[in-house]
Amino acid sequence: MNTKKFTVVDTRTNRTKTIESSANTVGELKADLRANGINPDGMAIQEGLTKTELGDDSSYLPHDVPYKGGTTNNLVFRLTQREKRIKSGVMSRGEAFAKVKELGLQDTIVAKYGKNFTQCKTEILIAEIEAAENGGCKQHNEDECCTNVADALTLLVNKLVENGCLEEEDGEEIVGLIGTEVECSNTSEYSASEIDDMFSGM
Repeated sequence: MNTKKFTVVDTRTNRTKTIESSANTVGELKADLRANGINPDGMAIQEGLTKTELGDDSSYLPHDVPYKGGTTNNLVFRLTQREKRIKSGVMSRGEAFAKVKELGLQDTIVAKYGKNFTQCKTEILIAEIEAAENGGCKQHNEDECCTNVADALTLLVNKLVENGCLEEEDGEEIVGLIGTEVECSNTSEYSASEIDDMFSGM
């Protein structure tokens, strides 16, 4: 079987990882994800080049996908939480978009997550809306705020390494000071902006 390079975006950690795989079905892909420390259980798996959501374990993965004048089998997968009811009530994606605009949170979300609010998960938008309506960071305790800062710094370093703006060794030195680690390297054939564009609107 031919070995392919799959780029995997895990929205739970906002980290991107490239794995080698010979998977042809969804079930085989899930097995390879687990072998690489990525848990697919309960997650929706989307493929960016074809803008599709994968089916059951017996379904075949897309193949020979048109890309830049040729075809590729090096696919891009995003693992995301399935849409679910929010504990404070039900808010649709459209309602969340409207509320973000009403509260003027567009720039805040770009600064925090590095992408337009339309590219963020509905759960993230609702969390930001609730934070804004409850007075922002005042609702978090000190430990939570420290965790958020560490997560944000780790995400920033990972993005810089991923985009080739920072050597992986330097990134590891930086995040090592806060007890985390670089979990992505610039091995994907797709840039971060290309990946963001693939999943825009999904």
